[in-house]
Amino acid sequence: MALPPIVFAKKETIRLISPTDPAIDADATSDEALEAYTSGDSDDAASLSLRHGVDPVWFVVRSLTPREMRILRSVVAMPADDETQLATMVRLIETGMQFLRFGLVDVEGWEGWAGAERERLFGLRVWTEETIAAMPDGVLMFLGSAVMRHSTLSEKKSGSAGSSPGKRNGINGRRSTASGKGRGRSTAKRAKATHKGA
Repeated sequence: MALPPIVFAKKETIRLISPTDPAIDADATSDEALEAYTSGDSDDAASLSLRHGVDPVWFVVRSLTPREMRILRSVVAMPADDETQLATMVRLIETGMQFLRFGLVDVEGWEGWAGAERERLFGLRVWTEETIAAMPDGVLMFLGSAVMRHSTLSEKKSGSAGSSPGKRNGINGRRSTASGKGRGRSTAKRAKATHKGA
């Protein structure tokens, strides 16, 4: 008798809110919970208190597959021995952007995201660089770090992280796509702006 086809388990997703989302009530959220969530020590968005009547924008992410990690390592720049602070910031933004191209599953409550574009990369369907680059720097870095962290953990042990509960409805967000900018130039400009504001 023929064996049934192998069905691989689907990657479990995690639903996150940006730490800078105006829906978060910082006064009603404990300092410990806010610090743990902002630093990435906790992915439990349910530990955050939300303002009544204000819905957050939810970002659904997942860890990368082994194949995606191999592809990513071939396109992400490695740190140089004499790397400057600005160069480090450029590299971190670029790395976070590339992780999100693979690991961002969906965005809930961001007006206009339905028109965000994907493209083929090494046979995989990923978000375009312009789409991810349109996110605010802080959001991009936070989400990129989360995907990177869970992808690294999934390489070390089998299993996946649990998802956080939350509502689907959300507030209007900013634009979800941008056009006409190469990734190297736009990433450098974003890093310089962040560096000046630090």
